[in-house]
Amino acid sequence: MIKNGVHIEGDLYLRNCKNLKSLGNLKSVGIILLLYDCTSLKSLPSGLKVGADLYLYGCTSLKELPVDMKIGGLIYASYELKKRYKDVYKFG
Repeated sequence: MIKNGVHIEGDLYLRNCKNLKSLGNLKSVGIILLLYDCTSLKSLPSGLKVGADLYLYGCTSLKELPVDMKIGGLIYASYELKKRYKDVYKFG
């Protein structure tokens, strides 16, 4: 789990983190947040801010998104998440 209150100024890429279940209380990522094949990830932090795009590829346990995230760009995610949150977020 990522330590509480973390702010990343640049990009954060996490790939194949099969045991990662949460990002803890990650507050912000300055540019891009890419989560690729983090198959145990169940949630994203409430109030998360991402300066540009959020990529959620292969995060098969992630079924919900917090509705209070601030995403500066687009979200790239599964069809199920796109369909469920199409009125809340912009998807690519």
